[in-house]
Amino acid sequence: MPEEINRILTDAIADFLFAFDNISVSNLINEGIVKTKIFLVGDIMLDSLKYGIEKIKNDNSILNFYNLKPNNYE
Repeated sequence: MPEEINRILTDAIADFLFAFDNISVSNLINEGIVKTKIFLVGDIMLDSLKYGIEKIKNDNSILNFYNLKPNNYE
């Protein structure tokens, strides 16, 4: 895949690589990336979702705007 080739080339010249799980870290190490360039940062998409859900739970104005009822997101 062309995008995979771009990722490999970009990873090779990057100073820092941010991985979201241990499997990603292992894959980068297997590709020859030096461990000191790899940082395990977690899943920012999941973290953002959790943050958004907490905001909705604490503030019903967005639910009212879209005519939604509480607890439909669980």
